[in-house]
Amino acid sequence: MVNTLFSSKQGGTKQFKQGKSTEFGWKAIIDLYKRELVRVHNNQARMVPRLREAHCLRDSWTKLNVLPAKIMQQEQVLGELFWYVNQYPPPDDASEVQETLAYLEACSLTFERGFLSHDRIRNLDSEILQNITKGYDYFSGWLTSILKEDPKYPHTSSTQRSFLSWQSMFTV
Repeated sequence: MVNTLFSSKQGGTKQFKQGKSTEFGWKAIIDLYKRELVRVHNNQARMVPRLREAHCLRDSWTKLNVLPAKIMQQEQVLGELFWYVNQYPPPDDASEVQETLAYLEACSLTFERGFLSHDRIRNLDSEILQNITKGYDYFSGWLTSILKEDPKYPHTSSTQRSFLSWQSMFTV
């Protein structure tokens, strides 16, 4: 899912949209890393200490590495993006960053706090199952909103650009 988000970078193969006008994606991660560099330059504590430049540039090796994907779905990244969108006055790109945050939160719920959780599922009311359901609801809601705008949208096509690849959606 993080590699799919990476493909939404400028010049990438995807163009993530929520609604008719809000484009979101990898730019929020690059901007987060730039804010981290400013914090370091100003002798402030980093909000995402494990985030590295290689995680943002994502060469072929990094794309295969699990650690950067785990970092993108953990509380420090989510917290930094949440902090950024709640500045006063709101930044110009707040809606785009908010959508990226929602995407990463859904990934976190589905994987970090869902399928990859080390807790046991003891009943159908398990928090793990609830997290997976919430994460899935985000992605199915996103697809529903796209299909509402364009009922003939080719969401299973390998050439579509505004949604997850069909293979990624299938894993969810």
